[in-house]
Amino acid sequence: MRAQYEKVPRLDRTFFAYRRVDQHFPFSWHYHPEFELTAIESGFGQRFVGDSIEDYGPGDLVLLGPNLPHTWKSQSAATSASDEHKAVVVQFRAEHLGAGLLDLSEMEPLKRLLARSACGLRFQPEEDQPSISEEMSSLITLQPARRTVKLISILLTLSEAPNPLAISKGLVRPLCRIQDEERMNKICRLLNSSLERGIDYALLSKKVGMDQSALARFFKRASGRTMTEYVNESRISNAVRLITDTNLSTLDIAMQVGFGNYSNFCRQFKKLRGMSPNAYRKVLLGATRSSEKGEFTRP
Repeated sequence: MRAQYEKVPRLDRTFFAYRRVDQHFPFSWHYHPEFELTAIESGFGQRFVGDSIEDYGPGDLVLLGPNLPHTWKSQSAATSASDEHKAVVVQFRAEHLGAGLLDLSEMEPLKRLLARSACGLRFQPEEDQPSISEEMSSLITLQPARRTVKLISILLTLSEAPNPLAISKGLVRPLCRIQDEERMNKICRLLNSSLERGIDYALLSKKVGMDQSALARFFKRASGRTMTEYVNESRISNAVRLITDTNLSTLDIAMQVGFGNYSNFCRQFKKLRGMSPNAYRKVLLGATRSSEKGEFTRP
């Protein structure tokens, strides 16, 4: 997707750390030259990074490299039980860690971590992960020198984490034509607002000022997927939340998230989640999901 450039504020000539609190996180596809470390404290939705769409929830922790397009989009009100969405966000450049620091042999693990974040890294839930979120929170109020030391400590801890997962395949890079950035965001907002209904692609193309074939080519080239694939991924993510949080039948869930055909719902669910929706629910019933620890687990 073609992302909008975001200028990260400069405070005291050092990195930027803040807590994001909203009733919902809106879709806002963007990129910036800073690394970004984000820990989700509350709320559920979809995380868009490069050519990847994945679910997020409390405990989700990711590190994104510079100029990697991304956004977090909350679940729709119909599929989310959360009233508030919170995240701790840290944005920094390599030079904020200290001139020449990454050239030291002792910092080779940190250097490798930052290099691997070019396509995004998701860290597996660990027992000490909540403490990482707490340490990130402390960056908001620490004095510049101490928060620089704290940030290096956090990153070194993450460099020792077992098997962080690459998020994106690196197929989508930011392009800087403003009209394309605005058009892509508008298309995604219109698709997101119509997920629970049938998508009228003719009306959509009219609203964005493109004929349908040009619109399809533009979206595929910009996002690495077709609009139908994007819609199916988003709907299945909403279905997962309803399977997790409600006792609705999978047929009712299919209709509620926008699938008019139950067989297609089951087919798409198995394609994207590796099992049928009913099998997924059975796995959930046998799994331990500890909200007290702030963990976010996937079957």
